[in-house]
Amino acid sequence: LSNQYLPVSGVLVRAPSGELKLGEHMFTPLDKTAIEWLQKQGEVEIVAPKAETQPLLVATTALSGTPIFGVVGILPSAEARLLGFDKIVVEGNYLRDGEENTILISGELKDKLGIKINATLRLGREMVRVVGIYSEEKLKWLNDMDGTPVTPNKLVNLSPPGEPPNIVATPVEADELVICGLETALKIPGVFLSRIDAMLKKGEVVNGFAERVALERNYDVWAS
Repeated sequence: LSNQYLPVSGVLVRAPSGELKLGEHMFTPLDKTAIEWLQKQGEVEIVAPKAETQPLLVATTALSGTPIFGVVGILPSAEARLLGFDKIVVEGNYLRDGEENTILISGELKDKLGIKINATLRLGREMVRVVGIYSEEKLKWLNDMDGTPVTPNKLVNLSPPGEPPNIVATPVEADELVICGLETALKIPGVFLSRIDAMLKKGEVVNGFAERVALERNYDVWAS
């Protein structure tokens, strides 16, 4: 059962995991054409694509010198409607559609960097502005349509030095995570489209639509 803020009638779409011979912790990236295809379906009211980092042993990027293991890219208004993403912000503002190079960070990361709201920082090669602070606790409670956490994972080697590696996937910490708009996220190397949530119009049959998407497009589909 998902700890969503909002009950939503819709589907969650992922690329079939068996398509690429990736490590067990990796996800198969979705192609951006999946967004356009879902937007064209008559049953669909809102399409919410999410991009995120593939789990790695090393930091994906850095925020003004601080290692960042997780990046989440969203369409702000869509995620607010579907999952209540805007409710995690406790200081400053939530992200706005179409506003590039603005980010949300945790209170922990804000303290680590010693900055205030509206500070301009370097994220990889891009200059970004911190528009809001999210609550780590509220983000932990925010689950996707299929009940999985919205935060990406990183890889950790649990073995002591000299021992064979024991690699496990674990959620990124609040001081290692940046949340931004979809286009800003996709500029960062190692960030890919991971899933699309689609909210259906009132009266549409969710299971029937999910089945059609799975058959027509060969996606892994979760009906909510």
